[in-house]
Amino acid sequence: MTPGSTKGLPVNRSLPWAVSVLTTLVLMSLTAGCAGHAGGMTLTCMRTQQTFNQGFADAYLGHNENGDLDVVLIDAATAELLAGNPPKSPVRQIMHLRVLWQPQRDLKVTDAASCNATVHWYVINSQPQGMLQYTGTAFVYTTSLGDLFRVHIQNAQVRPLPCSCGLCDPVGPSKLEGAVFAHSNPAVVAELLSQVHTASAASAASGADLAKPAAYSAAVGRAQ
Repeated sequence: MTPGSTKGLPVNRSLPWAVSVLTTLVLMSLTAGCAGHAGGMTLTCMRTQQTFNQGFADAYLGHNENGDLDVVLIDAATAELLAGNPPKSPVRQIMHLRVLWQPQRDLKVTDAASCNATVHWYVINSQPQGMLQYTGTAFVYTTSLGDLFRVHIQNAQVRPLPCSCGLCDPVGPSKLEGAVFAHSNPAVVAELLSQVHTASAASAASGADLAKPAAYSAAVGRAQ
């Protein structure tokens, strides 16, 4: 994520990975080089109106068992892992769009009532295990381009969920707009969503482990 401006963003300097939800997203874009070839998003912080650009290395789509359309966007680090190679960065990103119904061509996007998709944006830290998640809604539609689909994301609004294991949100509630080119590949979509579930479970377990010493100390203090 390349910031238009970083002035005023909250940064926790005592935690290197806390600094890096902003810093790492910047690093991702720099180390990825042309990793935005699938397309990208413009993120606007609703609090400060600062804007950021986030590119994605690849995108895939496929229908799930309920008939909903799942679209998964990944950064360069996740693409490396998907290819069986160790990622160069300890922090990676996966964005999951679930399109619940297909819009008519003449539908105008005016407000949240026009939203037809859920958004889950995962920033996953491997050392230590942790996950920052943004969740919200969007208006999403696709256009077929032969072997590719152009996925349009409009009117999206996301909010961060509570952080875990040193990952801290630097932007807060934000708006998203953009478009990506996606390949139809349900198997890859399933694999990537499985990675999210695995990372989420590891993050939850790591958070519980981190809480144990504090709980133990509190119990000892009460006993004394």
